[in-house]
Amino acid sequence: RNINGLRRQSTNNAFWLTQLDKLVRTNSESNNRTGVNLVQKHLSQLLKSFGFSTKLEKGQSCDYGDLLIAEINAHKQRFINFVCHADTVFNSQSHPHHLTIKDGKAYGPGVIDNKGGILVAIRGIIKFLSSNNSNYGLRLICSPNEEIGSIGFHDKFKKYAKDSLITLGFEPAGPNGAIIVERKGNLWYDVFCYGQKAHAGRDHHKATNACSQLAFKLHQARQLTNSKNHTTCI
Repeated sequence: RNINGLRRQSTNNAFWLTQLDKLVRTNSESNNRTGVNLVQKHLSQLLKSFGFSTKLEKGQSCDYGDLLIAEINAHKQRFINFVCHADTVFNSQSHPHHLTIKDGKAYGPGVIDNKGGILVAIRGIIKFLSSNNSNYGLRLICSPNEEIGSIGFHDKFKKYAKDSLITLGFEPAGPNGAIIVERKGNLWYDVFCYGQKAHAGRDHHKATNACSQLAFKLHQARQLTNSKNHTTCI
């Protein structure tokens, strides 16, 4: 296909609204492996039409969709990574999957988080390539299950970070539309509580109720939340 012709077509807003509509109409809730992979395959074909090489990589679990990796200028030694995700938090029962345009704004499941973000990234890359030669490779990384922590793909993210000059995330902007220049990270902990058996009538004082202790620890952890310094806990 004529890549230059496609790039000219990509300047048309109607083209991108059509792409957004196709993505929104696909139910890609994080646990819907089939739906997520439909989004990834559609994006793969779209990116191939613009000259990208693409591949879908499986994670450590078969419960989730595949990771999409798309590259252009792949012969370069250093890359600029563009990170986005195909999954949403919406399900088909509570949110009909279709795109609605009202007062110049698009509404639908995942429009902001993150199907619109995916297309903003792709359109920006294509617009850049139409008038510039990049000294770096450009790589789009689309997670299939970001909403639940990108389970099973952290090792792959580390691999693709090694040759990255910079990584740009295409999550939603703040309420005022400003570009977000940094985001806090996440830490996950496994908490184990063990009880101590004792006779309920005679030796209750020797017992330890694991459920009560867990509830107490969770309450203590909750107190670590501090909105002023952007620290949140559970």
